[in-house]
Amino acid sequence: MGWKEQLPNGIKKYASDFFKEELDKLYHPELIVLPLTKEGETEREWLINYQHDDDGNLIHQSILRYGAEEKNFEYKGDMFLAILINND
Repeated sequence: MGWKEQLPNGIKKYASDFFKEELDKLYHPELIVLPLTKEGETEREWLINYQHDDDGNLIHQSILRYGAEEKNFEYKGDMFLAILINND
């Protein structure tokens, strides 16, 4: 099971409402929700690092380039990670 399948229905809306005040302070906010599992951590590591192909070409820019904050939160008895991103 991949990390996306580990997210329960309604969690993105819940996290958006829960972190609304913080998100409203960002210029171009983006919210990523990940489960606190091995698969979620693997995705987090991919997102925060710059990724290059075998030829050295940039294929993914780090989500931290303009600033991001990570917050753990509980939803229906399980723990998740919210990454609040400022896409300036």
